[in-house]
Amino acid sequence: MTIGCARCHDHKIDPVAQKDYYSMLAFFSDVSPHGGGAANHVAISTAADRAAFDRMVAEKKAREDDLADQILAIEKSFLAMLKKAHPELELKPARKPGAANGVVLADSRKTGQEWEYTIERPADHWFQIAFDDSKWKKGPGGFGTKGTPGSVVRTEWRTRDIWLRKDFGLEEIPGKLTLHIHHDEDAEIYLNGKQIASFRHYVGQYKTVDVTAAAVDLLQTGRNTIAVHCRQTGGGQYIDVGLTGDFSQTGTSALARKFGKEILGEETLNKWMMLRGELTKSQAVKPEFRTEMAMAVAERGRNKMWILGRGSPAMKGKEVDPAFPGILNPPAADVPDGYGVSGTSGRRRRLAEWIASPANPMTARVMANRIWQHHFGRGLVRTTSDFGFQGQAPTHPELLDWLTESFVTNGWSIKALHRQIMLSQTYQLSSLDESQEALLTDPDNVYL
Repeated sequence: MTIGCARCHDHKIDPVAQKDYYSMLAFFSDVSPHGGGAANHVAISTAADRAAFDRMVAEKKAREDDLADQILAIEKSFLAMLKKAHPELELKPARKPGAANGVVLADSRKTGQEWEYTIERPADHWFQIAFDDSKWKKGPGGFGTKGTPGSVVRTEWRTRDIWLRKDFGLEEIPGKLTLHIHHDEDAEIYLNGKQIASFRHYVGQYKTVDVTAAAVDLLQTGRNTIAVHCRQTGGGQYIDVGLTGDFSQTGTSALARKFGKEILGEETLNKWMMLRGELTKSQAVKPEFRTEMAMAVAERGRNKMWILGRGSPAMKGKEVDPAFPGILNPPAADVPDGYGVSGTSGRRRRLAEWIASPANPMTARVMANRIWQHHFGRGLVRTTSDFGFQGQAPTHPELLDWLTESFVTNGWSIKALHRQIMLSQTYQLSSLDESQEALLTDPDNVYL
């Protein structure tokens, strides 16, 4: 049937009311248009996929625990021998390496750290720990002009130069130090009175720089001071810095670099460094459960549907609920609340269940007719896309009924229906007969 003609008015030929059109459309009224902010992609995964991922994570953890135990054993031995060889050193007990990175000094992407700053040229020793910055201004980082790409401006800065200082404390020294910086343009970074990095030109986003070699030996427990100078020549301007430390490599690492060969010997020191490298490399890999994505229909809530006069959204008539075309004598289209599927109303599932229901003969009847058409060149109903009043009646209605029932009985198996047709005597007959009697009796080759 051509139900689409009932969009603007009751169908003029087939027995389809305008209400039937909009009742069918109501099954889809909750569907969100693609690209309208709805999540049209869903992840596809199985319990086996999740179990395999969990095993991989467990194996990774076991491997890292084993590496950490080996490292701890070497470091305990190293510190014990170092204490005997250098009793003047103040040593902390070795501990098992743990999570890698910790924040030493947060940058301003999430929270604005308060800095001392000035836009007037300070004394030459402005970056030393002992420098008196009490007369400088205070403000949260980052510093710059709004609109600079990638910036989070919390204190406006528009002059050519800016000088920044900030104190931070440490209870222990990390074995590795990483600088996080966004600069526009040239920048110089000082730590406890020594320059540890310099940058030219500008960047459009935050970048990370390993400053371990230049900075770790400058750190001390208690007070530390970081100082920054940024120079702007034109365009937008911005400066913000932060520090993170690898506290799985504590002060023991610095001692090992200095005394390791003397105390442990080259072979054991190399083994310790190798184990450290393997652990760091493994910890840098963050397992992520990945799965294939598939397009899916998204719903935005239970929306209403109305009969639209002349099909115009501006001419809303009576509200309608989801329902099947009345001419098919269908069951009620009640949508149960207990489908248990999150994010969906269950309307489309209810429609699909009715379409594929054995109690609905139309779907199987149309399918059986189409399969017959592909074997014989034409269907038992010649108009395969129109079973309504504008279509033709079946040439063999009882055969179509039988094929339909057989198709449903065999579990909607297309393969079984193909086999049934192709093994029939009718299919194996020749379609060519030159006898005059046959042409007169069946000129359209309709008889089977």
